[in-house]
Amino acid sequence: PLITNSLLLPSLPLPSLSLPFLILLLQMIGAIVIGLLVLYILRFYQNVRRYPKGPLPLPLIGNFHQVKPEDLHLFFEECHSKFGDVFTVWTPRPMVVIMEYEHIREALIKNGDAFLGRNHGFPECTTMVIPNGGITFAEGESWARQRKASVAILKQFGMGGGLMENHVRQATESFVAHLSSHPNLDQVDFRWPLQIFVANVINKMLFNYEYDYGGSCKRLMRIADLFTYLVEDARSNPLVLFSMQYD
Repeated sequence: PLITNSLLLPSLPLPSLSLPFLILLLQMIGAIVIGLLVLYILRFYQNVRRYPKGPLPLPLIGNFHQVKPEDLHLFFEECHSKFGDVFTVWTPRPMVVIMEYEHIREALIKNGDAFLGRNHGFPECTTMVIPNGGITFAEGESWARQRKASVAILKQFGMGGGLMENHVRQATESFVAHLSSHPNLDQVDFRWPLQIFVANVINKMLFNYEYDYGGSCKRLMRIADLFTYLVEDARSNPLVLFSMQYD
C-alpha cells in the first residue's frame, strides 16, 4: 500500500454572518466614507477662499476640466478678463497668476523675499542629482552662493563692461544684415534669426565662435528643434501637468 505523510488539521466552523448584520456593516462603512468625503470637500473650499478669486475648482482635479495645456495662455487671458490682474488657478495645487507688469514688479522685486523658492516637483526633480542641487533649480543659501560665484565669473568674461557690449553689438550687426538680405521684409520668420542671434552672443563670449545664418547653424537648429519637440509633446499632455503637482 502507498503511504503518504500528511498533516490533518481539524476543520473549524466558520462564523456565519447574518444578512442584517452585513447590511449594517456596509451602511457604517458607507457613512464613514461619505463623512470623510464631505469633510474633504468642506476643507478644500475653505482653502480656496484663502486665495485670490479665480475659476471655480473641483475637488481632486481643480480646474483641469477647464485647462488645455497647449492653450494655457488663452485660458489665462480669459481669466484675466473675468477676475482681474491677480487670480488663482487650481491644477489641483493652487497657482496664483499675476498678469500685469506693475503687479509682477511689486511681487517679484519689491516683495521678492516673500516669493522665493522652487517647486522641486516633477519635472525639476528629474534633473537634480542631489537635493537642492544644480544651477537652475537650487534655492536658499545654495542658490545665493552659486549666483555670487556665477556673477564673479561672468564679470571676468566682460559682463557689465565694454567687452560684452562689443559682442552684443557685433551680433546685432550680423542679425540686422541678415534681415536686410531677406527678399520679403513683410513676411519674416524671426524664430531662427533670434535664436541664432542669442546663441552668437553667448558663443562669442565663451568660445570666441559664432554661427553664420547659413550652413553652420544647421546643427544648432537640429538640437533646438529636438528640444522644442520634447517640450511641446510634454506640454500637450495633461498627465504631465497633473504629475507636476505632486512630489
